[in-house]
Amino acid sequence: MVQQAISLILSMKLDINQLTTLIGQETVFQGHRYRVVEILEVELAVILEATDQQVVQEDQYGENSRCVARSFVIPVYGPDGETLNTGFSELELISLE
Repeated sequence: MVQQAISLILSMKLDINQLTTLIGQETVFQGHRYRVVEILEVELAVILEATDQQVVQEDQYGENSRCVARSFVIPVYGPDGETLNTGFSELELISLE
């Protein structure tokens, strides 16, 4: 499954159905491990959640509230809508097989 996802990324023929195969996959981004937890259909982006980092989340009043996993939204395509976003192309999928 991971190899299939990598070949889809390289072919740059990505749609929402193909991207959903990435959900649950672990990846390295900016030197840290993340898991793909969701795909945003309208924006065509992946949401990564850290497996090794937490940040303090503030409440509506700006007070420290709780620790949560760090997350990122990574657009699949760049501003031109044709080329892969550099953040997305830097994702290194980890094979768990």
